[in-house]
Amino acid sequence: MYDSDWLLHIFEVSDKPAQQRIIDVLIGAPSLAVHSASRDSDHYVFIDAKDEHCAHLAHELVICADPNAVLVHISAKPTESGAHRGTAAARPPRMTHDDLVG
Repeated sequence: MYDSDWLLHIFEVSDKPAQQRIIDVLIGAPSLAVHSASRDSDHYVFIDAKDEHCAHLAHELVICADPNAVLVHISAKPTESGAHRGTAAARPPRMTHDDLVG
């Protein structure tokens, strides 16, 4: 049985410098794992958070580092060992800085 509560959040970010700012802010946080990827002109930051509280704080930091960042995917933990993380995926509404402060 997979007993971790880690959550995966994927953000589409404005550009490569924004991607690097986010990584610089979050790297080394004890309850987060941060990765990035780019394809053509699309840039993404992947954040694995230990729990919902850490995920929420990471989300706020991402939006502070890049107000145009968009949360494009959230995936909860799989229910069985070896299960694909996408099996528990839910597509959240697209959120921007204005959504959080407005």
